[in-house]
Amino acid sequence: MNDPITELYHLLFRLSQSRRRRRSTRLPHPVISVGSLSVGGSGKTPVAELLVSMIAQKERDPVLLSRGYGRRTSSAAAWFFGEARPDPQVIGDEPAMIAELMSRGAVIVGGERISAFQSMRERIERLENPVVILDDGFQHLQIERDLDLLVVERDLTDNTRLLPFGRLREPLEGAARADAVITIGGRPADLRGVTLSQWFVADTISGQPSPVGHITRPGDSADYLLVTGVARDHRILASLEANDVSVLHHLRFADHHRYSRGDVHRILSTARKSGTRRILTTRKDLVKLRRFSDLLAYLWVIPHGLEPSSALADYIDSFLQSH
Repeated sequence: MNDPITELYHLLFRLSQSRRRRRSTRLPHPVISVGSLSVGGSGKTPVAELLVSMIAQKERDPVLLSRGYGRRTSSAAAWFFGEARPDPQVIGDEPAMIAELMSRGAVIVGGERISAFQSMRERIERLENPVVILDDGFQHLQIERDLDLLVVERDLTDNTRLLPFGRLREPLEGAARADAVITIGGRPADLRGVTLSQWFVADTISGQPSPVGHITRPGDSADYLLVTGVARDHRILASLEANDVSVLHHLRFADHHRYSRGDVHRILSTARKSGTRRILTTRKDLVKLRRFSDLLAYLWVIPHGLEPSSALADYIDSFLQSH
């Protein structure tokens, strides 16, 4: 039996969802929602990146619609392909990271996503047959979706407690609402009898770190100082170990951390003490660390992406053809 606080959270969640369903809005373009049952590190962002790429390959414009978590304001903001490099302080770190990979389309962010979309609608209408990707949308029922994708991590059932004592936003039974479930790296052993419409797998693409601004000097150590500000960074460590990447020290920051000049001083000082000129970080952290010019010369980035199964690729392709 759940404790009273969890039961209260569940009750308020159900009431909120009921209210949002009654006020849902249909956007003028196809909407693919990408979401999760849990908070932090489920793999939603890599799936959103995958969709951006697949939509662009069909010569259509992806439009990422996101809350833009971690930025300095909740007001609407946008980045359209062809503009200057996206600013993570304006659109958020994950939207900026996705935007840097885009070959066409746009990123729209706002605390109220419908209002943000409407404020940019004139520019969106000039895009080529756009498809909206609703970021973190599984519980965001104010916007109707044509395809509801749920990303489920393999170890989800290791902790099935609801917030605030667990990681689940809603019970596992909520997975039955999804049109399809995507798991990164393999299917979980059990979802406690939940009936699912479709289940697909995507595998992580990893490899050796790439230099960002690093200039190799004779005698440089091949070992790294790892700097991360992400949720569930144990996956990163496992990937580095699998690729025989040597990490001397790991500086951990909170997810969506806003790096300061003091943080940069700490990072550089730790690198010197560790005896390395190579500072390794994630793409999500890179979009925020790149602005520190004295740090740039030391930065390396961890490659990361997803390879969809053929069944998943066919499923998304079929949706895009019919919409």
